[in-house]
Amino acid sequence: MRPVFTDRTEETTAVTGLADVVLEGATLGNRTFAQAFALLGLNTGPCKYCLDDGAGAWEVGEGIFTAPSTLTRASVEASSNGSQKVDFQVGDKKCFLVLSAAIANKTPLLDSRGTLAPYFGDLLRFIWLSRTSVPNLSPQNTCWNGQIFVALQNNNANYATSPDGYVWTARVLPVAAPVYKVVWGNGLFVACCYNVNYVLTSPDGINWTQRVHGIVAAWITIAFGNNTFVMMATASNVAATSPDGINWTQRATAANQNNFNLEYGNGLFLAPGNGYANIQTSPDGIAWTLRAMPANTNWRIMPWNGTWWLALGYSSTYAATSPDGINWTLRALPVSQGNYNACWTGSEYMICAQGSSTALSTSDGITYRQWPLGSNRQWRSIFYLNPSFLIIGDSGTNLTNFEPPAVP
Repeated sequence: MRPVFTDRTEETTAVTGLADVVLEGATLGNRTFAQAFALLGLNTGPCKYCLDDGAGAWEVGEGIFTAPSTLTRASVEASSNGSQKVDFQVGDKKCFLVLSAAIANKTPLLDSRGTLAPYFGDLLRFIWLSRTSVPNLSPQNTCWNGQIFVALQNNNANYATSPDGYVWTARVLPVAAPVYKVVWGNGLFVACCYNVNYVLTSPDGINWTQRVHGIVAAWITIAFGNNTFVMMATASNVAATSPDGINWTQRATAANQNNFNLEYGNGLFLAPGNGYANIQTSPDGIAWTLRAMPANTNWRIMPWNGTWWLALGYSSTYAATSPDGINWTLRALPVSQGNYNACWTGSEYMICAQGSSTALSTSDGITYRQWPLGSNRQWRSIFYLNPSFLIIGDSGTNLTNFEPPAVP
């Protein structure tokens, strides 16, 4: 992980020689290293530090902090000893977190493509702002069509829209529908509704129409691809397809099982089993094939990233990757979390989970990094708005990370 940085983090120490630092308490008006790391949900990790004895001896470098009070002097970037470790003499010293010149001067905030340079992109992921959308709004699912966010609740007619994810408008549906998921396709928002015989559709996210299709089932997920809407019910083999989101035809899947998740990409609809070691695939939502997954868990498929698929195990450390949605390789997550949602930035997945205060990121589905969110909510949707992220939570709480300042 990248070095941790927080403002006003400074402690005293009596370190001597080339020894590691034992931190002895915060100076007036500042916080301890342990408090700084705790703000980010951490108790150990790398940081940039400065040691200064107030008499001309100083050292800037990268250290490894371990709670409650140990700082290992791992490497030196600059010092009063010619960029070597300083052999400190007896006496009190100050040790504080810095954003070192070695990082700041060699790495611009934005690269030539206008995207965040690696170090600063990571730094911003430690800094999350809690924002209020609409008080008491707890969306079941949120959809973004590139122009408007639509956040729908389950069994509640109150919902909200936003043009940018920051300013939200409270609205009311024509019916308090049991909405589970909403998608955008062919110029239409379509929301599937659990255990009823209708969907909701809207061309703009504001004006909604109840469309009766006549098929009562436990409709729990919906996806759009190949000019087709596909809707799937859980605890059954019932599915339905529609060319326009209005007129629906009932279909049969390859297996009668729990399916909570449906995605489209690379010419296939993918529906993983919840509590099974399999996944169902279909090119059109009509003909389905049951295929093997590498482990038995509650699989969730993340959105297709243009090159490979990622599947994560709900409440487990299982993960899996696939180049085609058919052949899967088992991977491992660093933590077990709740129901996952993810977005693709163009180079990596950013992943949030319901009931977790930690986000994950991965560029290959093999190696994962953890990012403290600062709060624990039912995070149900995540979006990449380049360069910032938007995470939709419950009780009117969303998260965004800082957007970078403009570059002259």
